[in-house]
Amino acid sequence: MELLKNFTVLYIENENKLVSKAKQILENKVKKLYLENEIENGSKVYKEFKPDILVIDIDISNGDAIKFCEEIYSLDEEQSIIVITAQKNISTVEKIINLGISKIIFKPLVKFDRLFQEIISSSKNIQNKIDANNLKLLKIKEEREEFLLGVIKQISHHWKQPLNIISTLSSTCSYKKEMGIETSADEDIESANLITRKTLELANILDVIDKIDYKNITIEEIEELIKVSNPIYPRAS
Repeated sequence: MELLKNFTVLYIENENKLVSKAKQILENKVKKLYLENEIENGSKVYKEFKPDILVIDIDISNGDAIKFCEEIYSLDEEQSIIVITAQKNISTVEKIINLGISKIIFKPLVKFDRLFQEIISSSKNIQNKIDANNLKLLKIKEEREEFLLGVIKQISHHWKQPLNIISTLSSTCSYKKEMGIETSADEDIESANLITRKTLELANILDVIDKIDYKNITIEEIEELIKVSNPIYPRAS
């Protein structure tokens, strides 16, 4: 029953006895209870507050309740709707069923407990969907993180070669200078240009990585990132 505290309920009913009973039993058990006695006001409340569970007397006189339910399903096909009706006409009942209504309760509603149990059942179904969706999102998040980690490792692997080149050339130049080994101007320029080029390439890929929105990255962006980070990928000079 504590589960009800997580959900809001809109109850559209013009039978005073049921309205009083709903207020008495539901008001302190659900997160928020909205009580309306006509379709028009009920529609305004629904659009403003988007209650989790809708309970509606389909026989309510001041408005087309079936049309209202159709409109709701056009906005949210997952909306939980419980219908109360005294209708015995087969075609009308079929029309209600074909809407995809979560549950139909036929009057007379001698004990409100029957409706209360259906509201609890609806709340459980909603919670199950929420839990399933959260689990799905968590799995997607974990898979995404694992995939991005693989991408980072691949980029890291790509850049071992140019970083080794930079390190080797720098070390060689320092060693020759310390040992007094003469080098030609052309050799120095070639080494300096190669270091500069590799450093710029590394700076460029780091700049690309820095600008990526990892929460919303697309497959195409990942493919481009891997391609740009690859030292053997031909780049425009």
